[in-house]
Amino acid sequence: MNNEIYTTNRSFVCAALPSVIQHVSTMDKYHPGYMEYDKINSFMLGECNKYLSSVGVAINKGKPIDNNIFKRYQKMFDGFLSKPFMKDIEIIIDSAGFQFQTGLIPTGDVPKFVKMYHEFLEKNVDNFKFAFLFDPVPGATQSIVKSYEQMEELNVLSFEEASKLSQEVRDKMLYIHHFRTPKINELYKKMMFELNLSDNFTNFATGGLVAFSRSGVGNPPCVMYVVPLVSILTKAIERGLKKFRFHVLGATEFKDILFHKFIEHHVKKLYDIELEITYDSSTIFKTLMMGRYLYVPDPIDYTIWKMSLRSDALHMDFRNRGTAEDYFYTLLNEMSESYGFKNLSQKNEPIYEIIDGKQRITRIMYTYGIFFILKLFNLCGIWCSDIVSKLYPLYESGQIYEFDNSIEKQLFKFNNGKMTKVIKSRTSTFYNSLKMLENLDLEYCDHLIDSYMSCDEPEELQGFSTRF
Repeated sequence: MNNEIYTTNRSFVCAALPSVIQHVSTMDKYHPGYMEYDKINSFMLGECNKYLSSVGVAINKGKPIDNNIFKRYQKMFDGFLSKPFMKDIEIIIDSAGFQFQTGLIPTGDVPKFVKMYHEFLEKNVDNFKFAFLFDPVPGATQSIVKSYEQMEELNVLSFEEASKLSQEVRDKMLYIHHFRTPKINELYKKMMFELNLSDNFTNFATGGLVAFSRSGVGNPPCVMYVVPLVSILTKAIERGLKKFRFHVLGATEFKDILFHKFIEHHVKKLYDIELEITYDSSTIFKTLMMGRYLYVPDPIDYTIWKMSLRSDALHMDFRNRGTAEDYFYTLLNEMSESYGFKNLSQKNEPIYEIIDGKQRITRIMYTYGIFFILKLFNLCGIWCSDIVSKLYPLYESGQIYEFDNSIEKQLFKFNNGKMTKVIKSRTSTFYNSLKMLENLDLEYCDHLIDSYMSCDEPEELQGFSTRF
């Protein structure tokens, strides 16, 4: 790896800001001296400087939608800002679209909620980096909206009201372009190309990757978020945008990061646009706490291995690096030495403790493990930038077989050295994805959505068409 060229690649957004705040604060309370705040801040600035928090955490089931929601969230938000380790860290605000999908924000309360959300953003414009537009679309398993017409009314209201915000706020907003079903795609294309609502914003996002069921008809022959990106790029070129962020809600596997970096590089080559793809996850820490394993990087050949931390596997040799237990401490202490955290020992800081008769990972080891996972996302981004610089010439020169073969080998390395049908499928679709970004064929994107995503269409939206 050429560290002179690639020193950091902080594209991962940790969608668990309240949890990170809680873990760091309780660590300091019960185990002072292990991770000092200024050193935590240095770590965050160097490895993971983007954290997501949703206003939805302040919405209580059964409680009315009123300004008390934003009073509660303001208190939480001020708490985030007050932490010394959060200095100069990006805070990204989620608009509670998920809470709408689950029924916590009734359709009749959307206008009131949008107004309060926008007032909050204007008031706090100096304290957040980005914020999502409020996007009232149906969920994956249920539909709160009762018709296409109602969905259109709510979304146009939200996006039109956002368009009236101050320039300072709009420059920080992420315009969400959905595409998950044919009807949702119709609406969002209408808002972008007919109503021109996206013209009021300079940064973008898409969702639906996690919710997509892939039921019955197989996977589309492309990286899924390329479909909305074709629309966004078409508009960006028309408007003369030369730089923007594109946030992908989901797509956080290490295999995905390689695609992100290829697409960034490809768009720069094609259109001289600096595209920054960011992506988020709120469940990454479950691998450690619930799955009890850790992903381990091997910088020699850019491989990521899976190491079990279950109590019955700790004594086992891990790839000639000693036991899994020994190597876990080695990895955490290497990280600690880089940022001045206190070193750990098996004697003084055991991995597990027994509480109420149940075994669990200790607070110290879990918190160190969280930081290790955050560091790994940054490292993988650095690797992928380097890999792209080596493999992209194969694509440019039309060596399709060599390109696909090289991509497949790298995905194999990112998958614990295991070849799967998923890897073969992703490899076969990636070349087509790059070609889609060259062609920018909106009709082909509509065809893919109609062909592969109709199964997810809510019944409430079927039978009504406004295709233009």
